[in-house]
Amino acid sequence: MAVKKITTFELVEKANAAVVDFYADWCGPCAMLSPIVDKVSGEYQNVDFYKFDIDADMNTAIKYGIVNIPTLLFFKDGNKVGQVVGYMDEAALKAELDKVFR
Repeated sequence: MAVKKITTFELVEKANAAVVDFYADWCGPCAMLSPIVDKVSGEYQNVDFYKFDIDADMNTAIKYGIVNIPTLLFFKDGNKVGQVVGYMDEAALKAELDKVFR
């Protein structure tokens, strides 16, 4: 499944399972993580993947306690069930996703 850019959390709240990548265009580690998230998203068919630009809506980032980016939040049935902060390679990302979604 392709990663979709969002500006509100309506889709996340309605999803059975979702990952939200909090990022900013100026963030180097975010740019390094993005293609990994894109690649891995195709392997988790029952999980929706989203990107949320913190510069577009800092209030949402604050609401979810985002203090460093990149941050990935994991949701099940609209509820936050996990979080990872910082760059990680593909194997590490899959390990985190498997803990929550498999």
